Amino acid sequence: MSAPLPMSALQITAIGLCLVIPTIGWVLLFRQVYRYTSLYRTGAPDRSRTDRPATRTATLLREFLGHTRMARLPVVAIAHWFTALGFLVLFSTLVNAFFQLVWPEFALPIIGHFPRTSGSSRSSPGAP
Repeated sequence: MSAPLPMSALQITAIGLCLVIPTIGWVLLFRQVYRYTSLYRTGAPDRSRTDRPATRTATLLREFLGHTRMARLPVVAIAHWFTALGFLVLFSTLVNAFFQLVWPEFALPIIGHFPRTSGSSRSSPGAP
């Protein structure tokens, strides 16, 4: 195993920004969750919402996974699923990029690398 290469000023700056900026985002998210939670608690409790937990859970899963209300708008439903998939891929690529800042060889199993083609412009390690 070879010794790790020293980090450049650009790499250190990028790592710092990738720690600070998401931290600010998480702080803002948790602050807003706290505000919403405080607002919701000002309302009167509804005791009827705890009856039939199995039926309520099944309905929640059916609505969430099946998007039953979007069934009447199939184009919107399909676009919504592609948007959700896009956010999942975006999150995965960000995780991959964050890890590559400190560990350049890191690659997530599915999206972490692209297959090289025979016409790739990269030269082989021993080539001039």
